[in-house]
Amino acid sequence: MLSGVGSALLSANKGLLLRQEVGLALAAGLTSMWWAIGSCIVSLILQEPISLSRDVLSGAAPGAVVDTLKQALEGARGPTVGTLAMRSLADEAGGASPTARSLSALLFADDAGGAWQAIAGPCLGAVTALAAALQPALGAPKESAARPSAAPAGWNRAQAPQAARSPASQHSAVLRSLLTACEDGPHAVDAARALSALCCAARTADRLGVVQYAEPGLGAAVAALARALQRSQSLQRATLSLPAGAIAVAAAAHGSWGLSASAETVDAALCPLWMVEDAARTCLGRLLQAYGPASLEQAVIESRALGPDEKQETLNALTKFQ
Repeated sequence: MLSGVGSALLSANKGLLLRQEVGLALAAGLTSMWWAIGSCIVSLILQEPISLSRDVLSGAAPGAVVDTLKQALEGARGPTVGTLAMRSLADEAGGASPTARSLSALLFADDAGGAWQAIAGPCLGAVTALAAALQPALGAPKESAARPSAAPAGWNRAQAPQAARSPASQHSAVLRSLLTACEDGPHAVDAARALSALCCAARTADRLGVVQYAEPGLGAAVAALARALQRSQSLQRATLSLPAGAIAVAAAAHGSWGLSASAETVDAALCPLWMVEDAARTCLGRLLQAYGPASLEQAVIESRALGPDEKQETLNALTKFQ
């Protein structure tokens, strides 16, 4: 009888401890959530978000306006302000509103290209950074067909080939790239939209030919968008080879918890990549419609920011895309 009472007390203590641990975990989660929300609110209060309609049409000196936009887009005023600034630029650039026309005039009035570099540079950097973050999951990039690798010398033909990546390492790399796409994808999508809109606006507003000689130029923009498109598509195929547990982790990172059907879990994991692919495809289509295939190919060939392999890769991507 005493043993039965002891067992009951022990079970009760275990249940009490378990409830306490669950309560502490819930309290810690809620505290972290409210801390993150509060920090975002405080950052917005202390650092006023960028308003293109206010700042571009304010009548301030062009250099001051460009510096303000550049600092916001580069994240110098905080990540929240940078995200809102890029979203505002993507929504306004290339449009027909007074803000869009004033922004185009501001960018292309500087014949030295400083204003264009200050605004288009962060956009190109965000797209390029995301494409670079997706590459490790896909292995080393293939060599261009225009520059084949040299044949191995006779004295090193007997060397053992480099060990291939293990399945666990490959799955880990794919999962990290998926999480990066989930975290940085929305910002890169806004950057791609803004970059393509600015390039399309240059078709009619750039009377001095700033985009033709300044960097990042049209060729670099096309290369970044084509690279993001190709790698998002390749990573989708690599994701389908992940085990179910890794796919569930990627889906949970996107906010999709407890999905019952495996197809829904896969769709949730692929959602950030679909977003990047759709944005890159749409932006490339806009550039092709504005400039035409021949002009884009010539811009890629003449770009000083791209190496021979990058140029050939971009030209191949444009051929497949058309």
